[in-house]
Amino acid sequence: MITGGLIVTGPHRGTMWFDARATCDQVLPLNLDGRRAASFADWLGRRSMDLLGW
Repeated sequence: MITGGLIVTGPHRGTMWFDARATCDQVLPLNLDGRRAASFADWLGRRSMDLLGW
């Protein structure tokens, strides 16, 4: 199962994050090009695993 979340407050509001604590003990931002964080709209238009940048 993939667990992710939309940040709704604070400096990262509107961005999507991946909860990988079950496998690597990290919470990672989803990103488009290694620099810009993926927004909720970006996430809807793509497969979430494509945005991890692993």
